[in-house]
Amino acid sequence: HTGVDVSDRFWPVHVSSILVFAPPPPPPGDQKYDLVCSFQCLEHNPLEELDDLIAHMVQFTSRYLYVSLPYAGSWFSFSFNIRIPKFHFSVRKYVVSDLLGGRRIDVRPLRARPPERFHSPHWWEVGRPGTRKKTVIAKFESHGLKLVDQYHNVFYPNHVFFLFERM
Repeated sequence: HTGVDVSDRFWPVHVSSILVFAPPPPPPGDQKYDLVCSFQCLEHNPLEELDDLIAHMVQFTSRYLYVSLPYAGSWFSFSFNIRIPKFHFSVRKYVVSDLLGGRRIDVRPLRARPPERFHSPHWWEVGRPGTRKKTVIAKFESHGLKLVDQYHNVFYPNHVFFLFERM
């Protein structure tokens, strides 16, 4: 794998932002990666740059793009487990809704924000006004991708995972 991060804190192979990342030439015959992943990074860029970010990532994948984004819509999750010798029963359910999403994110410059929101690093999140799940999915699909699966972890539904396949 090839890791890319804006910070060298976690020892990535390349220290770069997504938009300026250009990997070294691949070995002959390996022109693209089978899977390109983006975990919790797209929301740290203005929403207006999302199309450019998606287009840049799509050019590196031959098949799949896997994306994790924060989810700010409403959710309810339930988990029930019974484990005793020779018997195990488990139920896990969750329900999510964009219709009761949170308020818009404060995108004013950091110094102009109230102290309680000074360190809010997200420009946008899925489930908030203007960034409903279907809107975000449509944005990815406009770049020649098809949604294969979407998933919320029942224990931590604050993130939504999307698996797209290149058409």
